[in-house]
Amino acid sequence: MAMETGGVTLLLASLAAVLLSASIVGPWLTGALGKLFAAVWRRPAMLFAGRRLQSDPRAAYRSVSGIVLAVFVGSMAMTMLPSFESFAGGGRSFKDSVLYLDVPAAHAAVQQKRMSDELTRNGANAAVARAERVTLGSPDVETFPGLVISCPDAAAVTRMAVGVCAGPPAIRADPATRIPTSGMQVQPYSMGGSDAEPPKLGLPDGVVRRPLGSQEPELGDSVLIDPALVPELANLGESTLAVNPATDADREKVRTALAVSLPGNSFESRELWLGERQMILGDLKRVTGIGLALAALLAGSSAAITAASSVVDRRRTFGALIAAGAPVRMVDRALRTEAAALPALVATMGAGAGGIGIGVGMLTLVGEKATVVINGWIFAPVVIGVAGAVLAAFSSGPMLRRISTEPITDE
Repeated sequence: MAMETGGVTLLLASLAAVLLSASIVGPWLTGALGKLFAAVWRRPAMLFAGRRLQSDPRAAYRSVSGIVLAVFVGSMAMTMLPSFESFAGGGRSFKDSVLYLDVPAAHAAVQQKRMSDELTRNGANAAVARAERVTLGSPDVETFPGLVISCPDAAAVTRMAVGVCAGPPAIRADPATRIPTSGMQVQPYSMGGSDAEPPKLGLPDGVVRRPLGSQEPELGDSVLIDPALVPELANLGESTLAVNPATDADREKVRTALAVSLPGNSFESRELWLGERQMILGDLKRVTGIGLALAALLAGSSAAITAASSVVDRRRTFGALIAAGAPVRMVDRALRTEAAALPALVATMGAGAGGIGIGVGMLTLVGEKATVVINGWIFAPVVIGVAGAVLAAFSSGPMLRRISTEPITDE
């Protein structure tokens, strides 16, 4: 992951460099665009706008810098938010509908019986499975996350493709996972709040290995261990009691039975876990959308005020042009070109491309298997930025027409 290789510092430094370089690259691009207008186009409005951009690029860029920043941040956010949904997985290795609860292993057998009796009393078609979370490894190889659970229970409550359960006790793992045939040890998880490290239990040498079927990427390194291989684990560490309702009609019966058998305990499920995260992502999207809308409104208003103020600051020049016979429509067209050409053609598109690139880089902080989700909303900030710049450009028209009616002798 990027976080383990110093990628966080590099990416944040790159982000800061992009933001700081905008004040340098922006005016340079403004001057280059003005030079292009003056050299290629021969229409009066284009020549006037080109000369203005070329003569004072800093002032021209300053009027659209707010739009550039809003488009950059918006493009980065719209790149990252849809991709966050691909990281909303998790919730352990159980199926979505399975309800589970972590309990001390020493009390697991008694609590499992109470749950089973209450499920039977309520007529719920469900059985209680027991599993222990462990790590499997040896001093010389990497460790693998695993569950100590019987094969039938694993098929009933987990998302792992266990296959056929016949045969002697075995370790089941992905075919690509290389597990040594000797010297392997199992270490259970400690109870929450306990500082004591659970002991490591050795596995017999030459244990049968069986392959698991097609696995989800997040479960690729997980292994299943038959409880008969580590009988000492029954009273160590933490156990998980899991119940999978057979049908949707049994869900409420199961929830009622579990609440009665173990009052005061909160059962979890992958379905609830994913639902909470999707709700958080939805709230984050709404807050981001509102923030971007406000930023675009403020940036567009600032650009409009700047465009109108520019006319006031240069009223002598415009008054002289109009008095010399320049049509007001031509001068108005030149002002719109000056105000809208840079943000519409260069600034917003460049800021959008930079925001998308930084957003893709930020996703690498989450994990190497990050998936970039591309949809139409990723280009929404650019479209909004261009529209805001164009509308802001038209704000100079009323001020120019007002100045054109003033007698030139007043200046």
